[in-house]
Amino acid sequence: MRVWWDGPNLQISEGDEIEILRGIKENSSIRASTIRNITRGSTYRSRIEGTIMTRMPADITPPIRGYVKNIEFGVNVSFILEERGPPIVSGVLRECKRFLDPKLYERCKGKDYHDVVTNAFPILEDRIRAKIGVDPSYSGKKLIDYACKPNTGKLILGKTGSEQESFYFLFRGANGFLRNPQAHRIDEEMEESNIEAFEIICMVDLLLRLVEKAELRNK
Repeated sequence: MRVWWDGPNLQISEGDEIEILRGIKENSSIRASTIRNITRGSTYRSRIEGTIMTRMPADITPPIRGYVKNIEFGVNVSFILEERGPPIVSGVLRECKRFLDPKLYERCKGKDYHDVVTNAFPILEDRIRAKIGVDPSYSGKKLIDYACKPNTGKLILGKTGSEQESFYFLFRGANGFLRNPQAHRIDEEMEESNIEAFEIICMVDLLLRLVEKAELRNK
């Protein structure tokens, strides 16, 4: 649904959840006069509210609820309102931006579960290859074994043998369980999960930090 708003006072961002409380319906669009931004916790009234017009704004019961997409700013504002939320609610990811690896954030924002997986893990692999100095022929299990395997891996993190072994299995598990199954098939249930997609981003961000902390084996 296309939503029109008269005036510059509406504060919205891509992915915000809103309710249209009053307005003028026009076929497949609506000229909104009162909008509650659920994400921001604020209510806005346009300049047509209270103006004498041929068609007056009316209460919308129940309110039209959805998520903001494709905003166009000008003298007035228009945007698309979708009933289905974005793959990762933009406000949540945006609040965490300062804590996340910049490249990871840029590659994964606005993506669904499957696209998060196929964008996040290649960043991790690139970072590992750059750290240990190998070419793209090293990938997947081959790369993890070469980089993290206890006693022989190029990366060392942990003071004891068991810690280094856990470091290895952490990367093996993430690559084998979180990446591979979803990278090669589309799971409709997982695709629709905002929570899992966000947690994958956080998991890969943690692994990137561990790669940065790890020391290089001299031999």
